[in-house]
Amino acid sequence: MIDKAVELTGDAESAILMSFLNQISVTDSLSIGTQLKKTEIKDYDVVDFFSIVKPATALSPKLYEYELPGEFPFSF
Repeated sequence: MIDKAVELTGDAESAILMSFLNQISVTDSLSIGTQLKKTEIKDYDVVDFFSIVKPATALSPKLYEYELPGEFPFSF
């Protein structure tokens, strides 16, 4: 919720009011396709930035899969 509030309004404090408007908890995880009522934009520069560069959220697909090789060749 906080991620989306910053993306939509430019301010993390808006998450509290947005959670109240949408009747969900600030700590709830959102599902893909959830429609949110948003509050007024507080920082247009932040909103403009996130309209171009989407923030990584819990809904973002994994971009990288890391696998470590067998054992590390270190000895102590």
